[in-house]
Amino acid sequence: GTLRTLKFNEVQQSPVIVASGGAGDNRPRIWDIETGQCISHLTAHHDTIHGMSWLNNDNNNILLCGDEEGMLMAHDIRIRSPIWSIQLPTIQDNNDMKIP
Repeated sequence: GTLRTLKFNEVQQSPVIVASGGAGDNRPRIWDIETGQCISHLTAHHDTIHGMSWLNNDNNNILLCGDEEGMLMAHDIRIRSPIWSIQLPTIQDNNDMKIP
């Protein structure tokens, strides 16, 4: 698939990891930089992933990912599962809104 976003984890020391996401199967992936190996496939989004950010907690274990449909998921990389998600309005939804 197409790589659309990449985010280094600046806190995690060993292994040094990076997250990637994009199109194709719409799964965020966690990579070990030293070995070049994919160490985790996270739960797939329903559409292309366009943004990622590590949540600033003790070990940066939470990866936030946003997709084209406006779904924002918080993935806990320790359990390889989303811990919460929220559907945000898309640009198309905003165009349909009536503002008084």
